[in-house]
Amino acid sequence: MATIKDIAQAVGVSHATVSNVLNHKGNVSAQKVKLVMDAANALGYHVNEAASALRSGGTRTIAVILPDSRSSAYSDLYQSLAQAAAEKGYGTLLCLTNNNPGSEHKAIAEVVSSRARYALIVTSLPDPQKRYAPLLQAGVRVMFALRGAPEGFPHAGFDMAQAARALAARALDGAKRVGLMTNMTLYPAEAAFEEAFLAAMRRKDIPVACVQSIASQYVRQAFTLLGGGDRPDAVVTTCEEMARAVRRAANYLGFAPRIYTLAPLRISEPEDYVCYRLNYRRLGCEIARMLTDEAAP
Repeated sequence: MATIKDIAQAVGVSHATVSNVLNHKGNVSAQKVKLVMDAANALGYHVNEAASALRSGGTRTIAVILPDSRSSAYSDLYQSLAQAAAEKGYGTLLCLTNNNPGSEHKAIAEVVSSRARYALIVTSLPDPQKRYAPLLQAGVRVMFALRGAPEGFPHAGFDMAQAARALAARALDGAKRVGLMTNMTLYPAEAAFEEAFLAAMRRKDIPVACVQSIASQYVRQAFTLLGGGDRPDAVVTTCEEMARAVRRAANYLGFAPRIYTLAPLRISEPEDYVCYRLNYRRLGCEIARMLTDEAAP
């Protein structure tokens, strides 16, 4: 496991500088903060922000509840948010739920005990408004991201209907039958994407086969989508992990549909699918700014 000494050697700064950055004590230039945080992430160093907050008596912590860290979208969102928050003197507490309601309930309790000031949530719960009441009662300001928010809560994300229409326009080119794979449409953002995409397909009288999935079932659901008698010539997915699963299933079945997907912003384009790019890194920075700009010094 990486240590503060390892980070200091990698960056070429003192142990004290690394400690100040990781414990958000200030007195470090923004350039050095970025260097230290980049090195810490690269070396796999993780600060226990909850313990740090409890030791210091402070509450300058943003809790982040995510379904997982394997998704490139969630990874981009969290890394940029954590870096932007650190530059403002805030720590982050990351809780992963694996799309499991029981794990998310435990994460909520952990955030309450951490005395975090803010919480940014990508929820897996069908009833988040009720379940997040303990955070509100503890004085934590709650913001939801990406999957939508219950009524009365702020939300940060993308225009999924617009993204769906853009992908529909690309997938229409020469397609006679289209497959659509989304995350569970109990999440408002996924439902908005599906609704807008199907509306675009209906206008062109193109049949669509739909499947919904959770992350652990992407490959299985890809086979469900592609394994029927009427195979699609084009498939649209709402994340690139789904797109990879569809490509794997298609390769196994011996055919090659065109694949279109939502994906994080990257320098290079993949060869296996066409991307509609969403800037999760910028979103993470904007969320950190919205939260920390409201905080008292």
